Parts: sequence; structure tokens; C-alpha cells
Amino acid sequence: MPLQPLEAPSRLSGRLSASIRGALLALVFSFFLVVYNIGQLFSLVVRPFSKRAFRAYNRYGANAWWTLVSALIRAVGGHSIVVTGDEPREEENALILANHQRMADIPVLAALAAKNARAGDLKWVVKSSFKYVPGLGWGMLLLDNLFVKRNWTKDRISIEKVFAKIIRDELPFWLVIFPEGTRISQAKLKRSRRIARRQGLEPLNHVMFPLTKGVGATLDGLGQRLEAVYDVTIGYSDGLPGLWRYLCGNVPPTHLHVRRIAAEDVPVEESERAAWIHDVFAGKDARLAFFRERGCFEASVELEEPCSVANQKSVAR
Repeated sequence: MPLQPLEAPSRLSGRLSASIRGALLALVFSFFLVVYNIGQLFSLVVRPFSKRAFRAYNRYGANAWWTLVSALIRAVGGHSIVVTGDEPREEENALILANHQRMADIPVLAALAAKNARAGDLKWVVKSSFKYVPGLGWGMLLLDNLFVKRNWTKDRISIEKVFAKIIRDELPFWLVIFPEGTRISQAKLKRSRRIARRQGLEPLNHVMFPLTKGVGATLDGLGQRLEAVYDVTIGYSDGLPGLWRYLCGNVPPTHLHVRRIAAEDVPVEESERAAWIHDVFAGKDARLAFFRERGCFEASVELEEPCSVANQKSVAR
């Protein structure tokens, strides 16, 4: 079942210091984002003469900004991320299939990308209206992100244009998709479970059943440029932090489990691929059930010993 929101510090002094920390980090991130956006605008002058230079600047700037965000949240807020499972491969073009719980999922996945020097290659599937948001939205527009209206008929042409550009210009990418289509909630999970029963599927308890059409279209669109699928499961300890709570710090470690699937191992036929996507999320559900019971997913690189609640606490210190 979905976790409850993470509780704020009980003491007034703790809440005050956390709010000050969050406000300072937000100001720093906003300042450097504005600086980067200004640089992006100037890079448009270069674009007609050298698309390679234009993309190199935007890629470098995005990587620098996300790396800064990850480093300051870790250093100032004391937040750590425990990564288990398969190690992402260097310079591999990948599709990231992640469960979606709160907006904090975004910086958590960006931290994983920054850890592997791929934050500049991140591409997100986000709501179409987001491209009008100053700062992040404008920046993502110049980085060839996918803006959708969640209507396949309306989105198909714009999505195919982005995929064609990725293939034609051989752009590197980590493309992030939340196949559930929305953040999980108790009401949405109940609805997902009802739909699963009507379709003769085993209901899931910790994730919702994915929307397979969009994932299938993405796999087809990326074609031979796709080298792997990273099945990433996000687990939060003690409760779900909102984005503001995440910035304020004093958040327990976030756990990420990565399972690498070679692109050639993904089914091509539509019905087989839909069943495969369902199996991916059934696996996430089982891993999250284990995580809720034990406190982490499995033996981790950081701990170098079997998973246990005691080990999870040792990471938090």
C-alpha cells in the first residue's frame, strides 16, 4: 500500500532549521538554473551554425546543474541514496522504467544519473504544459525532452519527431518513463486493482499496473539506438517526502534497486511485450514488499553485507 507522507520534525527548532536549509538550497538552485537558462538562450545563436556545439553546451550545463543539486542535497541536507542491483554501464543508451510516488522521485533519479555522469543525457516524459514553466520547463525544451498530453493520438506526432531526432543525430540518452502514468495514491491503487481483476491479472499492492501502449511506442521509436532497459525501483524509508521536505533535509536514505535488461531481451510482439511490462511491475511490487519488511532491497555495494533493518539504520547515520 502507498506510504504516508513523511512527518516533519516534531520540535519547533528542528522545523525552523529545516525550513531555513530548504529555502537556502532552493535559492541556490534557482540562481544557478537562471544562469544556465541564460546560457541556453545564448546557445540558440550557435545552433544554426553548429548543432553539435549547441547540444554539447546544453548537455554539459544540465549535467553540471543536476550534479550540483545532488551534491548539495547530500552535503547540506544529509540525504543519502543506497543503490543496489546492477551497475549502469558507461555511455549506454537506456530507457528507465521507474515507479512514481512523489515529486522527490525526480531529484532521486537525477542523483543516480549524476553518479554515473549521465545527468546531462536525462530526458523525461512530462506533461505538455510543463514546457511553459520558466527555468526547468524552458531548459527541458532545449534538451529534447518529451512533452505529452497523455493522449496517444495527439502525442504521437510530436513524440515520433523527438525519436527521429535522437536516431538521426545519434543523441545519447537516459529516457525516464513513469509507466503508471501518475503518482500513486490509495484511491488510484484501488482503481488499478479493480482494473487488474477485470483483466484477469493478479492485483498489485505497492505499485499500479503500467500503461503499456506508451512504453511499447517508446521502445519502437528508439529502435536500434536503445541498448538497455533499466528497471528502477524507488523505496523510501519511514514515509514519502514531498519535494519541499526533501530540500529541507533530515530525510531517511532513499533506496534504488536497478535491474538491467538488454534491449535484445525485450519482446517485440505487442501482446508479449505488454505481458513483459506487467511482469516488470509485478517484480517491482515484490521488491517493495520485501523492502517494507526488511528496510532495503538486497545486499548493497555501500554495505557489502546482507540486507537487514540494522544495516539500513547504519546507512542513515
